[in-house]
Amino acid sequence: MMDTRNSLMKKIMEVDFAITEFHLYLDTHPSDSLVAAKLEDYRTKCKVLKKEYESKYGPISSSGRDASRWSWIKDPWPWDDCQNSSLKNVENMVNEGGLL
Repeated sequence: MMDTRNSLMKKIMEVDFAITEFHLYLDTHPSDSLVAAKLEDYRTKCKVLKKEYESKYGPISSSGRDASRWSWIKDPWPWDDCQNSSLKNVENMVNEGGLL
């Protein structure tokens, strides 16, 4: 099951993908006002989703809300929370002397 953080990031990625597709479509159909309006709706959705994500979990990119130079260091690294991952297995093997 996907946690809230990953679920929110998945929504952001889906909306970003749709925005890219709308842009590509409008490159060849510049007078389609319905798609242009839909593009603006999705841009607004994306801003809201990103603002929500960044308020809960920190910046998504270097141009994010709290994009100070060192803000990324506050978040855990992928290997810091390896409860249910293969990284935990590797960590256990190293600690038990099974590797190296």
